[in-house]
Amino acid sequence: MIFLKKLILLFCLSLFFSANQTFIFPQVIAQDSLALVSFFHLSNGQSWKNHDNWLTAAPVSKWYGVVVENNRVVGLQFGAGNNLRDSIPSSIGQLTALVEINLNYNFVTYIPEEIGKLSKLKNLFLRSNQIKQLPVSLSALHELEKVDISKNLILVLPDSLEKLTKLSFLDASYNDLVSLPESFASLLRLSSLNLSGNNFVEIPLAISKLKALKELYFSDNPIRNIPVELFTLDSLTILYLNGNMISSIPGEIEKLKFIKDLQLSGNQLRSVPAELGNLISLNNLDLSYNLISSFPEEIGYLKNLKSLNAVYNKILALPKSIGNLSSLEKLKLQHNYLDSLPENIVDLKGLSELDLERNFFSDSLPAQIGKLENLNMISLRGNQLKYIKNDLFSRLLKLKWVFLENNFLENLPDFSNNKILADLTVQSNRLTFEDLEPVMKKTNLHFYYSPQDSVAIKADTNLKTDAFITLYVNVGGTKNKYKWMREGVELLNADSQYLQLKASDSAASGKYVCKVLNQDVPDLVLFSKEYRLYPTNIISSVSASLETPKQYSLTQNFPNPFNPSTEIRYDIPSEVHVLLKIFSIDGREVRTLVNEVQTPGHKAVVWDGKNNLEQPVSSGIYIYKLQSGNYSFSRKMLMIK
Repeated sequence: MIFLKKLILLFCLSLFFSANQTFIFPQVIAQDSLALVSFFHLSNGQSWKNHDNWLTAAPVSKWYGVVVENNRVVGLQFGAGNNLRDSIPSSIGQLTALVEINLNYNFVTYIPEEIGKLSKLKNLFLRSNQIKQLPVSLSALHELEKVDISKNLILVLPDSLEKLTKLSFLDASYNDLVSLPESFASLLRLSSLNLSGNNFVEIPLAISKLKALKELYFSDNPIRNIPVELFTLDSLTILYLNGNMISSIPGEIEKLKFIKDLQLSGNQLRSVPAELGNLISLNNLDLSYNLISSFPEEIGYLKNLKSLNAVYNKILALPKSIGNLSSLEKLKLQHNYLDSLPENIVDLKGLSELDLERNFFSDSLPAQIGKLENLNMISLRGNQLKYIKNDLFSRLLKLKWVFLENNFLENLPDFSNNKILADLTVQSNRLTFEDLEPVMKKTNLHFYYSPQDSVAIKADTNLKTDAFITLYVNVGGTKNKYKWMREGVELLNADSQYLQLKASDSAASGKYVCKVLNQDVPDLVLFSKEYRLYPTNIISSVSASLETPKQYSLTQNFPNPFNPSTEIRYDIPSEVHVLLKIFSIDGREVRTLVNEVQTPGHKAVVWDGKNNLEQPVSSGIYIYKLQSGNYSFSRKMLMIK
């Protein structure tokens, strides 16, 4: 039957050639011409994305994906989603001079056994198809050096792979593999192996026999333990174990003397072994997305380390030895519990990127940062900073990207000396136009400001009838325009920093806000916080009254939700023992804020989001409970990080 098909194809070709009075495929031998035509028709070539120049008078080497040398087809390169579907035609076996097949990103489901006839094949790339099984004849390809079968549906690798004695590169990542055949240990020339994204629950010991292995990628599997046998692979330069379920690193890791890139992110590591400090060739260490609380001092021995990534851990402090990492260029510590830096961090002279986003730096910025003169990126977003020394960044003339948003900053440092600053983000702070005007005038700067944390203090004021009150907002700046609004409606002639009101009747009650603009940036608006005025015959403590409260009360905390701190107010009408506690939603005590006898009055206390051990608590719902005398009150609040 196969012979009959070939005979029919040859007959059709002869008719086609006769009709054109010339042999239109003179660039390759007849065997390859026949195979190409068959390949086109049997794989529905008309549906390919790139088929227009096939079976034309153009040189065969110009046909999409065909590589020709010395009148033979040596390469088929149909990558980039050429829409090749279903089975590869068996006629591919006639292209016996093929050195490379690249069918990446197609819809191939089956590889014919005839592929075993391609005795010269060195590279086989079948990435991102729908292949479920490899042919047994693959073992006949003794010249094969590189195989990429990643992102398919393969369940098993055949035993016969052991015959591929020249195989140096194998990417079988993101399939459905659960094990390797024992014969896999025979691939003694294999230098790069990728088995990421499969279903291995353990690292097969057969891998430890591959002594030529330099690159091992075993990410995104449900692996819990690292076998110590793995560390006998003393030629490894790259080891990726990220995205597993590994809880500890054996000390035997120190045997990987030539390792340069170690990826352990996205596991369940709680500590780093001291032996890690013996990996003196290490350039890149990724420990992000784990549960690590500290680094051993031995990490300071990694003199060749260029990048240390430990974002999303629970690190409380950096070791003093961090300053010994003389080659360090990138230090990423986003989303940890840091509130200070060791003094000798200034010794990181080559540091170019410092990411301290979402830590617990409060008040002022550590002065050591101002001496890291090679920094070109620093991120401090999402901390609790209130102040930065004006000249802190004056020596950091290589800074291009500065991220300061989501803090409590009330000033901006001087960037006037920096000629290359490209991005500055400061939104959600407590800055005024006085801080912003100098920066706004810098050319070639992407300046991100809005939305801004509103200025002044949000207040409820009970004002005695016929009394006067003056509302005031201070946003600095020299080119400001003010407009006061009541209940969202602009007030006539209310266009200064001040607004005087008389609470003669209920017409003066309501919510007041001042809208502030600046001539230098007319599209930027800053709003004051709300002033809520309620005319009454009672003057509260908010309006500076010292009148004793008439009853016990506990108000809702503000702000709510909050991060990282919130204020709780309560009233007590007589001298009494007061107990104010924070509880988790399941009833466990978190923090005692007040436990003493207090005099009558309006009281306020701030909770800083920490427990009784001064440890930051996690996001969630908390209950605060006030007990004073025979009275007991409780309310809920929400912390969001």
